Amino acid sequence: MPDTIDNAFLACQRALEDMIIPAIDRANPLAVEQAQLVLRMLGLLRARATLLHPKARKELELNRSAALAVAGPLRSLDPTAADRLEAEASTAGHLLADPATPTDALNQAAAGIAAHLSAAIATCGPRDDPAARQVERIAIDSQGALIDLHRAWFAPTGFDDTADLPPLDILLAAPTP
Repeated sequence: MPDTIDNAFLACQRALEDMIIPAIDRANPLAVEQAQLVLRMLGLLRARATLLHPKARKELELNRSAALAVAGPLRSLDPTAADRLEAEASTAGHLLADPATPTDALNQAAAGIAAHLSAAIATCGPRDDPAARQVERIAIDSQGALIDLHRAWFAPTGFDDTADLPPLDILLAAPTP
């Protein structure tokens, strides 16, 4: 049998299910519950392992789109923050253009954009400025597709009613707004 990531996940799941969980003291129900959650998460990761790279690409696309949407109206409030968002979006564009970009690089770039978006929204502060409200509105509206992607990703865990969501493969293939 070839050595694959699927086999590794399966071996971990079986070890938890067959050896570790039965050995946990039943007087410690929290430990049993946590071990079962780990088992379920391993199952989810096993099922989704081949989609980790496409998910990272889609998350970066969605974050890049949000950065570009926010940068324009943000410019009148904080030109430096707008420049940072545009620079991050430009870097993301280069990463997305290269099909060989590693998953970790995609994830790091998406996290960087998300951090800059958060900082940009913070610059809006509590002031009652139409431009600030516009930035906030655009930032919030731009997160819908990302939230849907995350909900669909974790749908097999059963913690969320995802009946209203398109399947994960459709969300991963959908054009970026």
